[in-house]
Order: sequence, then C-alpha cells, then structure tokens
Amino acid sequence: WTYTIQLATMISCSALKLALSIALLALGASAAGDLPDECKKFTLGECDPAQDEKIGEWKIPDDGSHGDINTICQTVCEIQEGCNYFVYNTESTNCTLYHYRYLESCQLVGGLATPSIDVCSQGEDNTCEAFIMEDCTYFGEAVLTETSVTDSHSCQELLETIGFAYHAVYFTYSSKSH
Repeated sequence: WTYTIQLATMISCSALKLALSIALLALGASAAGDLPDECKKFTLGECDPAQDEKIGEWKIPDDGSHGDINTICQTVCEIQEGCNYFVYNTESTNCTLYHYRYLESCQLVGGLATPSIDVCSQGEDNTCEAFIMEDCTYFGEAVLTETSVTDSHSCQELLETIGFAYHAVYFTYSSKSH
C-alpha cells in the first residue's frame, strides 16, 4: 500500500465533472452551501467508467467567445434525455455525457487534511453546482511516501496528524497502485 503526502501549492486538472441531481460518491455534498469550501479541493483520478453508460461525446473547443465552456457542456447534458452527469476535458475539449456518476470507479483520491472525506461525502447533492476536479497534475514535492497505509481515509488522517512535520498540505492515495 502506497500513499503520498505532497506539498502542493497548485493543482492543474484536465477534467471537470458535474453530477446532476445525484450524490458525488465519497466526495458528495448534502447541499452546496452546507459544506466547507475546502471540499472543493478534493480531486479524483484513475477513473474507469463503464462504456455502456456513456451517452455521447462532443468536441466543444473553448475559444472563450461563447461563454463558460463548463456551462455549455452542462447545458448539452440537460438537453440530452437520460443525461445525469457530464465531463468536460480541457485537454481534449470533449464534453462527454453519462447516464450515471462513475466516481465510484475512481482509484485516486486527493485532498487536504481537513475537512475529512466523510464530512465532504455527507448526503446527496441536488444542485447543479457539484463540480469535482479529475485527472489532475499535482505541483509540489512529494515529501513522504508510505507503504503501510491501506485506504484514503487513513492517508488523510496521517496527513492531519503528522503533515506539519513535513510541511505537507495535500495527500494523494491510489488504490490502483496497491
């Protein structure tokens, strides 16, 4: 089991996800206003959605002249019958629509020491503002890599407990690597 605590000052992500009227896996929300702002800093990666749940995919370049590209992709999802979840990938400029939220297939979780994963996952989010970043590049130095931690919760707890000793502010945990 390996996890990394990183000193990360900036995170760059290639995909932005939105769940429409559904919960956000282990990073969901009871209502957008009820959660600490730090919950927005959680990230996911190494996801493997079932292709039979994919509705379609459209290339929508973000030239900046037609408004917010995430809003455009969200609108496409709202128009498409059966769409409950969309992904806009900034690198490929693809807007991909899904029947369901596939976040439970994600093998990588990243976040701050607080709030806890459990706090950020309480309840269901019935808003259209439940965005989560995916496929991120973590800038900063990996200051500790440990092989004895068995899950993302424990990794986060270790960051909260001893992160100060390493000047660490962010963890990443990949169950795929274990």
